[in-house]
Amino acid sequence: MTQGAVGRLFVIEGVTMAILGSLLGVIATFLISAGINAANITYVPPDSSVEAELMIELLGQKPIRFRFHPTALTIIVSYLTARRASQKIIVEALSHV
Repeated sequence: MTQGAVGRLFVIEGVTMAILGSLLGVIATFLISAGINAANITYVPPDSSVEAELMIELLGQKPIRFRFHPTALTIIVSYLTARRASQKIIVEALSHV
């Protein structure tokens, strides 16, 4: 394989992991918040004597927007790692795994 092909494989792997991780995180966020809301948990807030229901409200697209920065960072890091690893001899690159 050429250096470019090895680099592309690293980048594709990083992008795939970043996107799948982000999607699974968003799905888990919605499922866990729905589970907590369905449990009808109550608590007594500070400075109050009346019980209140614990509700988790996800504001618009924030869970999805907050996943953008880690995903972009993962893509950049995978590119830099790929560029560095593709310039090494195979045996030397594998010794860092």
